[in-house]
Amino acid sequence: MAEKNDIAGRIRTEIEEARRCYGNPPPNEACTCDWVIRPLLDAAGYARQEIVPQASTPGGGYPDYTILPGTPFTWYLEAKDWNRGLESGAEAIQALNYANARGHRWVVLSNGKEWLLFDNHIQGVEASQRVVAKESLDSPGLLDLLLGLSKASVTADGLDSYAKQSRLRAILGHQLADRNSDIVRAISNTLRNKFGLSGASPSDVALYFQELLLRQPAPSATPITTTASVPSERAVDEYYTLLQLREFGEGVGGNAPVAIILPDGGSVSLKSWVDMAKEIVRWCAGYTGMPNLPFRGLEGGNRWFLNYTPVHANGKQMDRHRIVQAGGRSICMDVNRSGRAFVKCLCALCEAASVPTSQIKVKLAKRVTD
Repeated sequence: MAEKNDIAGRIRTEIEEARRCYGNPPPNEACTCDWVIRPLLDAAGYARQEIVPQASTPGGGYPDYTILPGTPFTWYLEAKDWNRGLESGAEAIQALNYANARGHRWVVLSNGKEWLLFDNHIQGVEASQRVVAKESLDSPGLLDLLLGLSKASVTADGLDSYAKQSRLRAILGHQLADRNSDIVRAISNTLRNKFGLSGASPSDVALYFQELLLRQPAPSATPITTTASVPSERAVDEYYTLLQLREFGEGVGGNAPVAIILPDGGSVSLKSWVDMAKEIVRWCAGYTGMPNLPFRGLEGGNRWFLNYTPVHANGKQMDRHRIVQAGGRSICMDVNRSGRAFVKCLCALCEAASVPTSQIKVKLAKRVTD
């Protein structure tokens, strides 16, 4: 236990140091490795000789790092530039090719900001669907991921246990809040047939779990807080669900989001409604896939919220838009909208993508009642 606490303390210190890169980004991939990735691997308990850069694999590839080479516990880390997104399927395929060449199980893909853990034992699906954990420097869960990747954990099969729990949280968090899921329907049938609760509909069961999950803290055994990640001084501790924000209506006017907790427990600092929208669009695309585009978001009118080109339904160009890398595609998001309109569009997107709006929690710069 003392050793684990020591490792956690070292990892926590390096995460705090890595967050400084938000203000001074690494200029290239090599700096991302030297400033962020390698220090975190060292903190996770690996000796210098247990991390080999650019070692060749039988397939001819050169993973950025081979960890614990020549042992039954070998795993690989593929690094990318700080400013390079990890959403494309090509990135995942490249990373997993190294494990395929040697028959190893675990692969990590990271640009320093985001960390994706792949389980190569998951077969019959695309490479991007083998992600069993996804965390970021802003996420309290990154410490748990790095503890799972620590030498002490990997050599004792602790990474397998971490991956199982991570997948359970992601799958059950979605399934238990979806009234149309097989799990919720099975629970509803059991309540009716075995316990005589004749009025227990799938909607009732899903609502129960939505409220239960909403009361739970973000899934991290050891949250990390630093002054660099604390939002505006006007921020309050209370989080509102995306569903609550929609119900507030005009009450969100004149406000701004400063942080968001996504359904997998990952948290991100925000500066605007546009930032919030980008995070939710990316998360929906990575979890269940985007609905068919173009996507309107609001009933009526001639404006698209999301499209593959910056053009509305009436053929006019979007006055203001942002490019979001999501689901392996570049998506144009219309940002000429109020906070209230963003909330309504995002609720519609989540519903279309089967992502419960009650599992997305947003902290505002000031209370809605102010």
